[in-house]
Amino acid sequence: LSRLSRRRYLALILTLGGLWTIGPFATDLYLPALPGVSSDLDASQQAVALTVTTFIVGLALGQLLAGPLSDAYGRRRPLLVGLVVFTATALACALTPSVEILIGVRLVQGLAGASGMVIANAVVTDYVRGREAARLLSRLALIGGLAPIVAPLIGAQLLHVTDWRGLFVVLTGIGVGLVVLVALGLPESLP
Repeated sequence: LSRLSRRRYLALILTLGGLWTIGPFATDLYLPALPGVSSDLDASQQAVALTVTTFIVGLALGQLLAGPLSDAYGRRRPLLVGLVVFTATALACALTPSVEILIGVRLVQGLAGASGMVIANAVVTDYVRGREAARLLSRLALIGGLAPIVAPLIGAQLLHVTDWRGLFVVLTGIGVGLVVLVALGLPESLP
């Protein structure tokens, strides 16, 4: 990484930081909207809470899948597939007609979103070792630590101009942005 220009290094941190935060951001942006989801879909609060639980279960299980897949097929392909599925499911969440479908789609979204989280770590260790890896991971941890703090604040502010479906449209846009960042700026790092 020391051979990268400052601009390229910052772009790498932005891309990997975005990947690191995809899970917490997709969970916490949505939390202020839970009462609106319950009302709009005429669903119980428990059923709506399951949309959060299934997403988190998907994140956990997805990491078990994404890691081995990225070791077998390289980092880019599983990462891009995961990001495209995450983006498509975010749009599907915005269009869902029922809480039951939302629960299922959120599970798939969590499975897909996990690819960003686990593969970002793998990319770091592909590029650097030792002290330099620790430095880069600490910068990513700083970005990752901010996501659960700022995401609900952003979600609450967005609810002033949109409804819960609009939050998933925002997540769709974030997904598209991450796909573009990875496609254009993150070369295959697995030796």
